[in-house]
Amino acid sequence: MSEPSTMASIARRYIRVLDMINRGIMFLLFVVLATMAVIMVAHVCTRYFLNHSFSWSEEAVRYMMLWLVFLGAAIVTRRAGMIAARVVVDNLPRRPRLIVSALGGGIVVVTLGVLVVAGFAVAISMAGRQSAATGISLMLPYLSLPVGGVFMILNHFAALLQSYFLPAEAETEPEVTY
Repeated sequence: MSEPSTMASIARRYIRVLDMINRGIMFLLFVVLATMAVIMVAHVCTRYFLNHSFSWSEEAVRYMMLWLVFLGAAIVTRRAGMIAARVVVDNLPRRPRLIVSALGGGIVVVTLGVLVVAGFAVAISMAGRQSAATGISLMLPYLSLPVGGVFMILNHFAALLQSYFLPAEAETEPEVTY
């Protein structure tokens, strides 16, 4: 087996596994969003009709929103959907464009690595504290940062693999957004 086809095969398998994980994350995001909607509708209805509101609903929805944002960002990262100003890069010839994209991708991965490490440190520091209304450990909402960051790194790596080893299988021009 030749080197390029071996890397393409490994890339295909990695992307296939990660896409299955991403489908699970998307289902989880759907459940979280639906739960948030139900909680907020119930909160508004009980406040309006019964003149009573749940003490925990706003805090619970806020913490769910953190998970929704960071896991959702991982999915968007895989689809190269982040906002980017690529006017100069897109007008470069293919080889320099790929080099600049790889450098930008490296910067993104390093930044996400810092996010993961710092987010994990903050989450650990919150382990002994409880939220006021829900009573859950504050570590849980703060874990959304490193967990989302890890999935963003994994998805960014998948996009890089697809760009460099499977460009014919990419839906659009095989460039990674940074």
